[in-house]
Amino acid sequence: MAGAVYHDDMYVDAGLQLDTASRVGNVRTWITNEYEHDGVHEDDRVFARLTELVREAGGGVTDAWGPDRDPSGQEGVPVA
Repeated sequence: MAGAVYHDDMYVDAGLQLDTASRVGNVRTWITNEYEHDGVHEDDRVFARLTELVREAGGGVTDAWGPDRDPSGQEGVPVA
């Protein structure tokens, strides 16, 4: 499992996010101040980075978007 921790998140304290991740266990965290609370919806690179963290940890990542959708929500765009 991977999660983005937005260092300057206006809604959730970064320390609380990290504490939660440590209690869940087996969570790879990416701490960034490039994005705010909803970064995964703001930029496709956030989801790509989280996917990369899972792969680096040896986790399997399947096409979560389905064969006819890409992460930006466009229909009919195959995902490699």
